[in-house]
Amino acid sequence: MPHILKLLLIIAIFFLVHCSSRSGPEPIPEMIASDLELPLSLGELVHSHWKMVAFHADKRGELVGTITDGGGGGGEISIAFSDRRISGFAGCNTFSASVCVNNHRRITVGPIAATRKHCPAKMALEQRLLQVLSEAYSYQLKAKLLLLYSDQDVLLATFRPQSSAG
Repeated sequence: MPHILKLLLIIAIFFLVHCSSRSGPEPIPEMIASDLELPLSLGELVHSHWKMVAFHADKRGELVGTITDGGGGGGEISIAFSDRRISGFAGCNTFSASVCVNNHRRITVGPIAATRKHCPAKMALEQRLLQVLSEAYSYQLKAKLLLLYSDQDVLLATFRPQSSAG
């Protein structure tokens, strides 16, 4: 039995180190001892699909604007979580990255790979989405919404569940 606990602790430490490669506050030491499941899966986010609803201001989390499908055939700005991956459509290009989520609602998005289409009318919005994902530090599920926060606990973006129809 002690060997199993040691193995679980080693696995938790491995994933903790892997998911904390991004700069920012270091993981709390008690997380290692108290949360052996740390980032082993995306838990409540795995296999979920989300449509972006709003961006928020950098410093205060105030609403910058809501997101709508412009009707130009671009489709919804969306993200989807799968096992240790996040992918989506940013308005013009598709993207994908590694992602780590732990039981303390911390989220770390790895380097983002995106297609390189040029859509002048949507590039600023797309760049903002990719910036938000890179800056995301924590998340909250509240009233059926996914909220992403910075490491300063500032609201960055709001998503709602994406309907199965599209």
